[in-house]
Amino acid sequence: MDLKDVNIYYGSFQAVADVTLSILPRSVTAFIGASGCGKTTVLRTLNRMHEVIPGARVEGTVLLDDENIYAAGIDPVGVRRAIGMVFHPPSPRNVSPGTAEAILSGVPAFVTPVGLFVDAPVDEVAQICRRLRLNCVQLHGHETPETAARIMDQTGASVRMRANTGNGSSR
Repeated sequence: MDLKDVNIYYGSFQAVADVTLSILPRSVTAFIGASGCGKTTVLRTLNRMHEVIPGARVEGTVLLDDENIYAAGIDPVGVRRAIGMVFHPPSPRNVSPGTAEAILSGVPAFVTPVGLFVDAPVDEVAQICRRLRLNCVQLHGHETPETAARIMDQTGASVRMRANTGNGSSR
């Protein structure tokens, strides 16, 4: 994600000025600063929640996968239609099912929760899917099509797999 010359306003008040920032894929990023410095305002621009405030607007470019999410014709609901939950303990983004449940309790119904798993046992994936009502699963390990089919059978969830090349690498 890249922000280029982003300025954020509430009416005529400029809350945030001239932000240029790159957030690397698969990285953890923290916004740290004093109360009132604009951290939350910037975060709201990343999922187009800022514009739901009357009189608020964003100028500049916010690129997600090289597409400006503020360009004409981009559906703001589409930008925030899914939320991913990583269920892989070695990952720094890992969440427990309990934490995921708490997060998802505040998510609007139009947002699709997606569970990401890496070589997890099918029964564990199924249990988490049922508990959290996940209807989308991403598999990022060395799972087979048969494993994906078992998950679909047990949960009714759609499953997206990482393509295994057969030579020990994935793409």
